[in-house]
Amino acid sequence: MPWRIEFSRPAVRALRSLPRWEQRRVAGRIRDLERYGIPPGAHRESGACLFPAGDQFLVCVEEPETKEIIVVTLRPNRAPSGATVAVLVGRWVRRLFEGGWMEPLVHDVRFALRSLRKAPGFSLVAVVTLALGIGAATAIFSVADGVLIKPLPYGDPEEVVTVWASWDNFPDKTWLSVEEFQLFHQENRTLDDIALYRSGTATFTSPESPERVGAAMVTPNTFTVLGVQPVIGRVPTWDEARDSVPPILIGYELWQRRWDGDPGVLGTTAELDGTPMPVAGVLPRGFVLPVDYASSSVTEVYAPWYVDVESPAQDPGGGGSHGSYGVARLLDGATVEETRSDLARIMSQVEPVGLYSPERRFTPRVFAAKSDIVGGARGTILVLLGAVGFVLLIACGNVANLLLSRAEKRVREVAVRTAVGAGRIRILRQLLTESAILALLGGVLGVTLAHLGVDALLAIDPDSVPRSASVSTNLTVLAFALGASLLTALIFGIVPAIRVARGGANASLHESGRGTGAVSTRGQGLLVAAQMAMAVVLLAGATLMVRTFVSLLEINPGFQPQNVLTFRLTAPPGSYPDTESIVQFYDEVLTELREVPGVTRAGGARILPLATTMGDAGIRVDGYDRGDNEAMQAEWQWATPGYLEVMNIPLLAGRTFDSRDQDGALEVIIINESLARQYWVGRDPIGTLATVFGEECVVIGVVGDVTHNGLTGSVRGRFYRPHAQLDGYSQRSLTLTIETEGPPLSALPRVREAVRRMDPSIPLAEVATMDDVLASSVAQPRFAMVLLAAFAAMALTLAVVGIYGVISYAASRRTQEIGIRMALGAETGDVVRLMVRQGMVMAGLGVVVGTGAAFFLTRLMEGMLYGVEPTDLGTFTTVPALFLLVALLACWIPAARGARVDPATALRYE
Repeated sequence: MPWRIEFSRPAVRALRSLPRWEQRRVAGRIRDLERYGIPPGAHRESGACLFPAGDQFLVCVEEPETKEIIVVTLRPNRAPSGATVAVLVGRWVRRLFEGGWMEPLVHDVRFALRSLRKAPGFSLVAVVTLALGIGAATAIFSVADGVLIKPLPYGDPEEVVTVWASWDNFPDKTWLSVEEFQLFHQENRTLDDIALYRSGTATFTSPESPERVGAAMVTPNTFTVLGVQPVIGRVPTWDEARDSVPPILIGYELWQRRWDGDPGVLGTTAELDGTPMPVAGVLPRGFVLPVDYASSSVTEVYAPWYVDVESPAQDPGGGGSHGSYGVARLLDGATVEETRSDLARIMSQVEPVGLYSPERRFTPRVFAAKSDIVGGARGTILVLLGAVGFVLLIACGNVANLLLSRAEKRVREVAVRTAVGAGRIRILRQLLTESAILALLGGVLGVTLAHLGVDALLAIDPDSVPRSASVSTNLTVLAFALGASLLTALIFGIVPAIRVARGGANASLHESGRGTGAVSTRGQGLLVAAQMAMAVVLLAGATLMVRTFVSLLEINPGFQPQNVLTFRLTAPPGSYPDTESIVQFYDEVLTELREVPGVTRAGGARILPLATTMGDAGIRVDGYDRGDNEAMQAEWQWATPGYLEVMNIPLLAGRTFDSRDQDGALEVIIINESLARQYWVGRDPIGTLATVFGEECVVIGVVGDVTHNGLTGSVRGRFYRPHAQLDGYSQRSLTLTIETEGPPLSALPRVREAVRRMDPSIPLAEVATMDDVLASSVAQPRFAMVLLAAFAAMALTLAVVGIYGVISYAASRRTQEIGIRMALGAETGDVVRLMVRQGMVMAGLGVVVGTGAAFFLTRLMEGMLYGVEPTDLGTFTTVPALFLLVALLACWIPAARGARVDPATALRYE
């Protein structure tokens, strides 16, 4: 039953005043209201719904019981002007401050500003120091907020879980099979619903604007499970999923890019892989499937996938084909642990001879969606938050030292104010107000630095931060910056303020401003020692990350990435309907590419190493005595002639694929070194037989191992099959690899033109060099290394500046003492040693404490390290020695300058 739309008189007048072209756009949105009602995600304001209609907002009120929508009026789709906002804020501020309870605070602020203006050098140094600390902390908090704190863009996201499987003898998570999905859907006791999807790609095969986009097959309940509704249109039904050409959903960004956000897209057709498919709806802005957070190309086209969830699961013998992703919603009150136990109960009841054969049993894995998406980045971000907290505290220590030094010069001022009647609380409030103003100015500058820093952080390695699109300097981040500013004001301002305010008028006046010097210097020394300790911790952590990154770069991935260009092609079914035409297409493309100037070799494979996750398949080897219930598995790869040569994967025995390995010829296979060691112990594999995918194949070659699922992942047995011997598997998408004479990207225009000559409707997708792919595989440790190194450098600089300032200040305070010592016969070297010893006591205390703290705190980084222990002896001897050397230099320079004073001048000091 459609909704009934009524219009108020102002709405009618507003509609009539619109240009005709705008009236047509608004009319289309009104028809959507009549068909589907106001979508759940519409913005609501004062009880009304704001429904976007081109450059206008329809302001509507709905009555769900009678299915009526009243269009109250139209208003422009724009925010109030900045001038209007400024006037309103100005009025409120004047009412708040003029004659109100905040008037004393206004006087304190004015006095503080005058005081800080009289000391511009001090003010500038303090503000910049705080800005660096607050800016760094705010930038990292922005990342933490976007990745760890913000909820996922789903309805009730804390109830969404991801469902995986794992082999009993291989603990890493892997995909689900359709049969497992059917079992879980029918037998579970803890899930409200469970959905299944498969990700891939699809091509808009318009010759004018071909485009390769991420595509997924999704069971129709996927969007209900995720709690998401289209912004326009609807979700296809289960019955429509059974159609040969079902309706599809498209992503919001794709809608804007290819259809300019036209609501008329509903009901039109999009030519995907040569097949016209009707568009049923558009999903909300920013929606992505859980698996897309770890993918370089997000899904933008969603086709319904029919899976029979009522009939009993099929009996595939080996557990089914594991190639799908599971996502589910918990029942009210159910937990992830309970769901994991419940699904394990279901699997334990499966007979080994039924869904699972004895040697291929799988275990369900269940994770909260956010923790699964964030993965190992959580630990990295928390470590960085701790590191930047140290930087902020070190910055506070420097400003506190500046304030302590300045406080000595303000004793007379405070004494006079006390003498004329100012109480300690009044003076303390005034001094803390100055600290707060410094902190707020530093916070304002810090937010600016943080905004630039966030862009810089994400530019270091975009792939290193999951959910990077959610990272921004929003209101939450600004609130954090304000809180950090006020907290830092309290941290660095309270001790100097109390010390100055505590002195009495008479004592201060009689001491002539020198009475608190020794106490102040001791306090400053303790601050410097604390700064040194925190800097030691940061430098130790940064050193461990640098050594980890170097260890990662020393890993041999099994191929040579230099001068290799890669991209992905897909043969659309409309033009290439069968295996023979697909194989012929890729043969012709590779032949054409080998003729391109600057290209030396070309080949293709199913998936690239280090770019995607590779699954496995069963294998049977003639002559191998398999144990009871022993699972024989290996990774599998389709490859064309030339692929192994382009990637420089070493041939250890036999030969690689060539023109002899065609359909109808001898079925052949190439194995890697690990598989040979596993199943051909003491035998020559060449010429032996192995059965894969039901085909008996002859082993024609042995090649070197290639690291695929991450540089630090375990190398597993693998076999390669020639692409020409697909035998109906229809591997439509291949990643082509091209070896070039010069920089790979310089050949890209010629390569693109060669492919276009073959078929102008097929675009190049996922274009990258193998150097880029290899770099992306170490993105997260590189991100952590760069930031920790930057924080350590900042901390070291601030700590050195701190100790330099303290020794300089101490030398100036002891000018008269130095003169007396030198007049009595002390040598310059004696005076220098005296002051250097004072500084090195502070530095040594900080280094000892910092080294001890780092010994324990670096254990928190254990999951981030590779090739080095958290308590590495080399790190814990080099870092303290470096700090002591730098501290010695920072102490010696001001000490030597202070010792050059003329004794006569020093004796006349003050």
